[in-house]
Amino acid sequence: MRTRVKVWFAAFAVGLLAMPVWAQESAPTLDDAIAGYESATHQSFQGIPTDWTSRHVVFSKPIPGSDAEYKVQQDPRYWMQLIQRAQASSDEAVADAKAEKKKKQKKKKVKPVPIKKDWSMNLQGTASTALEGVFPAKYSFVTSGESCNDYVAFPTGQVPTAAHPSIVGFKDLYTNDSCGATIPVVSWSFDTTNADAAAIVTSPVLSLNGTQMAFAEGSHLVLIKLPTSGTSGTLSGPTVLTEQTTPANYAACTPASTGCMFAFALTNPDTNSSPYYDSQTDTLYVGDNKGLLYKFNPVFNGTPAASGSPVTVDAGDSLTGPVFDATSSNVYVGDSSGFINQVSSTNVVTRSGRLGAGSGTATINTDPSGGDTTTVGATTYTWHATCPNGTEQCVVHSGNTTTDAANFVEAINGTCGSTTNCVVTAPNASATATSTTNVVTIQNTTFANVALTNTSASITIAPTPGGIAAGMVDAPIVDSVAETVYSFVARDATTTADAGVRLLPIPITATSVGTMAIIGTSSQATPIYSGTFDNKYFTAASGASPSGNLYVCGDPGGVPTLYGVAIASNALSTVTTGPPLGTVAGTTCSNVTEVCNPGTGACTNTPSGNAVDWIFLSIEASVNATRTPSGCTAVAGQGCVMAFNVTAPPITATTNASSSVNEAGGTSGIVIDNVIAVATGGSQVYFTPLANSTCTGNAGSTGSTGSGPCATQAAQNGL
Repeated sequence: MRTRVKVWFAAFAVGLLAMPVWAQESAPTLDDAIAGYESATHQSFQGIPTDWTSRHVVFSKPIPGSDAEYKVQQDPRYWMQLIQRAQASSDEAVADAKAEKKKKQKKKKVKPVPIKKDWSMNLQGTASTALEGVFPAKYSFVTSGESCNDYVAFPTGQVPTAAHPSIVGFKDLYTNDSCGATIPVVSWSFDTTNADAAAIVTSPVLSLNGTQMAFAEGSHLVLIKLPTSGTSGTLSGPTVLTEQTTPANYAACTPASTGCMFAFALTNPDTNSSPYYDSQTDTLYVGDNKGLLYKFNPVFNGTPAASGSPVTVDAGDSLTGPVFDATSSNVYVGDSSGFINQVSSTNVVTRSGRLGAGSGTATINTDPSGGDTTTVGATTYTWHATCPNGTEQCVVHSGNTTTDAANFVEAINGTCGSTTNCVVTAPNASATATSTTNVVTIQNTTFANVALTNTSASITIAPTPGGIAAGMVDAPIVDSVAETVYSFVARDATTTADAGVRLLPIPITATSVGTMAIIGTSSQATPIYSGTFDNKYFTAASGASPSGNLYVCGDPGGVPTLYGVAIASNALSTVTTGPPLGTVAGTTCSNVTEVCNPGTGACTNTPSGNAVDWIFLSIEASVNATRTPSGCTAVAGQGCVMAFNVTAPPITATTNASSSVNEAGGTSGIVIDNVIAVATGGSQVYFTPLANSTCTGNAGSTGSTGSGPCATQAAQNGL
């Protein structure tokens, strides 16, 4: 940056540490935010990573000079949020953008279009619905314009092969830029089979300087140093990365034009928990499908290492992505039994009350001495060598008849059909041999014990077919200023008839369920993904009591509907039912993503000039075309991605999308890049359709065309 505005500093209690604090009446400019970033990270500003975590830890506006402000100023994420939300607010940024516009107008006059999909590149192979809720990752090297080196990473959701990459990065992203290259260009295309042969179905995270990334793949956490020169691989011929043999070799590896890779083995597969990276301490957290939470430190700055043994958060349950709260130093992670779990810096686990009516999967192996215990949801299962009322081995479980015992199947693995195995003596239980090999299914409807005579058996506890749905599939949202946790459940555990947003204060207490806002009817099969806050939530001068609006796609038991949940003084308030987005019940929505684009105006508490507060989301099929007059058509099985202008809430049942476009099967999570004062092709969104699509290729409809999964860029102000 060529200019710097004056920054005032407030000293730590004994003057050992100084961090910026803004005057009561002024808002930080872009230069202020960059200065704060440099103070927090002790390094020069290099760029901004935007990945799934950017929308799961947020910072409402702290009171200037407060303890809350001091604490969050230690977190680089706080400054990155300010930079992203203040990109076009400095005089220099506006001047640069105007100069860029003038230069480009001389080159080529671009006519505005109502729907503008800049490019969609064929990732090869077959599109994957496993990318539901999965986000691309974007890195921006400058804040006041477009950089040719900016890149976006797309996991493909496909098993890697010689012809199908597992993850792809593109650069030269922007239309009307001055890079002089085809738009976009493959920067790297990787086959990561040597780390794990499974598909990548979690969201990648990026290092603070954008030179490394991490993601979960199968039963491994994979680290990659990105190439520093040239292009590595193509879309139809990805580079097969060689795994480094040790973490030390990875740390010493020079990526050059190929890249470097190392993978840590996880105890269990991970198909739902995207890794979370805390750049302040160079620590990464990730969960797995059996309730273990792993911690790695260091990760990107030094020789990577596991930090102790994984913590058992909820044995047997699938975990969501973890979210680290720097203010409390706690990690918050949801699970498939419907709980929010708080993990302290000393690995003490505190579980909320049951928020989502979920279930879990766990295995208890036979222990001849008895006593093996596993807790799934609110139910504790204990294997006894001798039953309390008999001589046979058995499993005893606790719980209540409506939400636990009646909704679990216990599958006993033995040699069914033999009189010496699979003997069931539980009252009110039935046993049916579902095969002649080794499975008997028992549906308990009481607290009764299940008695077995097979001493070599194991018990697997899994959801009943047609029973309750997974409690949570998406990570919670944490506000590190207000110290609150938001979770999203398709079937609330208290009412069971409703879908809900739950709000809990930090620190959470055992069995607490917080407060709930109802967002339509519940579902046992259709998941709910996380919502997003509007611009007012981030800009209102309310200290630790933020006000604004939370937008989420709800009503999983009915047709997908956009809801607005008012936040007043840090509490859930009025729920507004917005437009029905689909016409068929049980249709899944994506996550909701927000950006306030200032244009040549300002994203103040009440956006001024031509500033617009946008939210983006998609549905997977059967769009309500009445609400998308700008683009999407009602075709069964055809999804739709749409943008809504939420500058002036509340939304209503007749609010229409400002722009939209059909996307086969709906989309993955939607990630935002820049907000440029004068839009020149650099204010974009990125996503992947969940079904095979006709990819248009790059700008000019050339390049990687064809039918398949498409890495897609579209304009913020016109999909």
